Amino acid sequence: MLASNRRQSLLALPVATFIALVLALSTASGAGATTLTKANSNAVTTIVSAHSSDRGDSTRYERRTHRRHHQINVAMRVAKRQVGDRYAYGGTGPNSFDCSGLIQFSYRNAGISLERTSSAQYYGKGRHVSKKNMQKGDLIFFFGSSGIYHAGFYWGRNRDGDRRILHSSRSGTPVQVSKIWTGNFRANTLRRR
Repeated sequence: MLASNRRQSLLALPVATFIALVLALSTASGAGATTLTKANSNAVTTIVSAHSSDRGDSTRYERRTHRRHHQINVAMRVAKRQVGDRYAYGGTGPNSFDCSGLIQFSYRNAGISLERTSSAQYYGKGRHVSKKNMQKGDLIFFFGSSGIYHAGFYWGRNRDGDRRILHSSRSGTPVQVSKIWTGNFRANTLRRR
């Protein structure tokens, strides 16, 4: 007979695993039933233990994922507070920025260190995502004939359905949210899967 805590662990098993265990236990018959049942009981214990440790790994992953999403949200709030600050080539804050400096400053204040330049940020941390899977806060990088020339935060869509970017674009133009002007960009995300 299984102990109460094992019974509860069995209830938490995925249905397919539970069915496989029942089938394994039901095949025990005849003279070898005691030995086979004992072996199956050990298998149940092993599977229940493995399942419990998997749940622990899953919980750690969920905590890391939650923390990363929180950091991205903090970075977005930091970036939004910079709207209106002036553009400065090579600027990394706190009152003036270039495009990659704004990204680096925002994420640094959220506890994530990123590379300094747009190109290094694109090829550095994060993973590429398709345009259809972009989420607010993902990073977008604009490409021209000579490579990456600009970067910013994907800022979702406006009421007309146009994609928007929060960025520090050029001299004389402050940090702002504006409509994305071209389709020649790629997206990276720091979100966990």
